Amino acid sequence: MKTPQDIDSRWMTVQEVALYLSLHPMTVYSLLRRKKIPSIKLGGSWRIHQAQLDQWLMRQTEKVLK
Repeated sequence: MKTPQDIDSRWMTVQEVALYLSLHPMTVYSLLRRKKIPSIKLGGSWRIHQAQLDQWLMRQTEKVLK
């Protein structure tokens, strides 16, 4: 059974984000390096929090619609 903590702490890899956004992984890496997507780097691996990514997507959509 998932706890609220499990649901709230979904960290995604670059590959998962690429699939989620329908982008090539190299595009995701480029966005990460330019600090366009909220993320952290653990060791040598990027991690993106799904809730933060969803919030970022909403902000980007709002900018386009203005």
